[in-house]
Amino acid sequence: MRLFYRLIAFLFITLASCNDERPKIIKLVYFAGQNLTYDSLNNPHLSIRKYLEYTENSKIKVAKGHLYYDSIAPLFGLDKFFEMEKDSAIQNIINKTLVNKKFDSTYYGNESPWYYFFLYETSDNKIVKIGFHKKVLPDDLKKLYSYLDSLTTFKDRKDIKPFEADYLVVELEKELFRIHPPVTRVNRDSLKQLRYIEPKGKEFE
Repeated sequence: MRLFYRLIAFLFITLASCNDERPKIIKLVYFAGQNLTYDSLNNPHLSIRKYLEYTENSKIKVAKGHLYYDSIAPLFGLDKFFEMEKDSAIQNIINKTLVNKKFDSTYYGNESPWYYFFLYETSDNKIVKIGFHKKVLPDDLKKLYSYLDSLTTFKDRKDIKPFEADYLVVELEKELFRIHPPVTRVNRDSLKQLRYIEPKGKEFE
């Protein structure tokens, strides 16, 4: 009988500890945009100059891109790809900054947004999108931005084959283009005059 009660107590404690487990960030994408690029069918896409992807059980992926004014661009303009080892520092700062915190969906202030974004997914199935200009970020997010941005230029990284940007970026692009349809490219000579209409206000929840 004592063994039975001990088993019941053990199960109760185990279930209680599981219920008290804090959520964690299982995926985070940071990227800095720069206008638009166009594919071979003249379809517009966000142009990304810095991209970093953190996932809980994988190496860190980094990509770089540039504007393709007068030529067909790879998807999102990304043309250099790297990976780097993950350590506890990045896990700690991401979870400490974002877990159980409530942030606005946009931080633009009076600045023109250059499409910096944090996109992340939690272990309790929440997806959060934060668009920002780095000058008006709260201190906690500013520290996270500075740390992640520094990793995009970290020297200890390995060149790898091209990879696709995470689906969170694809879904964000659809949402942005639905709210503010981008201009189409009539011809390549006029591309330098075309500009994406930037969203204003707290439009991403």
